[in-house]
Amino acid sequence: MCLSLQSTGQEEKPPVTTVFVGNISERAPDAMVRQMLSRCGNVISWKRVQGASGKLQAFGFCEYEYPEATLRCIRLLNEWAICGKKLVVKVDAKTKTLLEEYKEKKKNSSKEEKEEGETTDDVDEFSQREDRVAKAGLDAIMREYARELNKEPEPSVKPEEKKEDIKKKDLKEKDKKKADQGLEDLEMEDDKKDLINKEINKFRDLHKVGHR
Repeated sequence: MCLSLQSTGQEEKPPVTTVFVGNISERAPDAMVRQMLSRCGNVISWKRVQGASGKLQAFGFCEYEYPEATLRCIRLLNEWAICGKKLVVKVDAKTKTLLEEYKEKKKNSSKEEKEEGETTDDVDEFSQREDRVAKAGLDAIMREYARELNKEPEPSVKPEEKKEDIKKKDLKEKDKKKADQGLEDLEMEDDKKDLINKEINKFRDLHKVGHR
């Protein structure tokens, strides 16, 4: 799928290039990411970084056999959205220089004149056609993994159980406090009622004495 310079006896094979792929959604299976990278060209290796616990991290490094594949990967997959997160695809300064040299050699080796409608990235008609084919393949991969991508991540059981226990305990304590506050309020109201009743009784007694 990837385009390479046609080699002659004196021409050297284009250098192997490495691209950084970051901001990968945790919902994206590693197999899916590898398939997407392969749609851009021949992948020599793909290594998604793992944490100390073995959990896959949100970034990795892909090594392509030809620079054309790296260029296509940058054009198509940079800012490609997966589960609301956009991929970050870029290369370091050294690789960027290699890619610029490759594009310059490719441009000089081509006998076709540059057309007015050609893009500023010097993407020739053949590469544009290959990009369209690759993008169609990427869309197909997204459809294939749609159900898995839309599935809610399963929470770990133990932490959730602890959280539920804490929540239940907090609710019980709150209910107890509310109950205690309610009893205190009732006692205060009873005291007030007693005082009011005493005052009423005193008033009645005085009123009776006055009538006598």
